[in-house]
Amino acid sequence: MSYKDLIAKPNLLLAWRRINATKDARYKKYFRPIYEAYELSVEKNIADLHKRLRDGVYQPTVPVRIYYPKPSGLQRPITLLCLEDQIVLQAIANLFANKLWQRRMPLLGMSVFSNWVNDKKSIFFVQHWKNGYYQLRKKIIQNYATGKHWVAKVDLSAFYETIPHDLLLKTAFPQGGGLELSENVLRWFEFWSSDHPKSRHRHGIPQDPIASDFLAECILLPIDEQMSQRYTYLRYVDDIWILGNTELSVRCVFR
Repeated sequence: MSYKDLIAKPNLLLAWRRINATKDARYKKYFRPIYEAYELSVEKNIADLHKRLRDGVYQPTVPVRIYYPKPSGLQRPITLLCLEDQIVLQAIANLFANKLWQRRMPLLGMSVFSNWVNDKKSIFFVQHWKNGYYQLRKKIIQNYATGKHWVAKVDLSAFYETIPHDLLLKTAFPQGGGLELSENVLRWFEFWSSDHPKSRHRHGIPQDPIASDFLAECILLPIDEQMSQRYTYLRYVDDIWILGNTELSVRCVFR
């Protein structure tokens, strides 16, 4: 897959359909009037976006970051991207999903329970979160019944904000996917990493778009593969469970 695949009109149109069809009302509520206006001339809008991406004149927009309070007293950052940046980000996620489809499949429902991608051409990018969470609870109960009564639960702190862009890209494209693809994707990620133009980073992805939810899964894929082979390892987004028959068997995982 290449930059040409990324900016192809069918991929951009599928990206738009997936954004518009998502059931995540929390993020969509900020953009509903814009979505409705964009859809009125969607074919022309996608064609124009494709042309600017092809000609190298497309420029991302500085994102807006807002904060939601958590029950813990901390704040959860939400990154609001302009509509076309959302489409480009989703187009990137589409490529990642197609590239990593076969690698993720053996883990789904066994070790990984979040952000299950639907059919490659479906406008519904990922399955409803309740499906995976139900399977997770079922798996925990099954393991408990076999004597695995010891559990270590781990939460990855500041997960989205610390994802390295270069490692994320290499997860799906070990050779970079071509110079044009790698340079543009890394440049866009760096642009979206901060709402302050003078403090951009080479880590961190926008938090809350469905595309980011899936890309976060991708960076953990090598860990999922290794841990699931050695331990009773279950993961839902950035929450991890390690189960064992004894306290020692669980503690040994973190040595």
